[in-house]
Amino acid sequence: MSELEQWGLRGPVHTCRLQRTWQSQKRNGDACELVEPGDVSEMEFRLDGSIAKHWHQNFDGSQGTTTYERDSAIPDRSGPGFCS
Repeated sequence: MSELEQWGLRGPVHTCRLQRTWQSQKRNGDACELVEPGDVSEMEFRLDGSIAKHWHQNFDGSQGTTTYERDSAIPDRSGPGFCS
């Protein structure tokens, strides 16, 4: 299963953006306030369905990027006969 399929995607996908929002309560003194924090992920995929880049932003504004490189000297172990 490719990383593209692991994200529930099919077909020629280059970029996928996922925005999540949830509700929680924040205590402010004696009162509770309803807040809706969220996070954002953006993935870029190669033509073979492997992930090339993953960017993530947390609800507090902090963020990070992971870039995945392929080494052509290492054989692809995602085909038939290999477990992922």
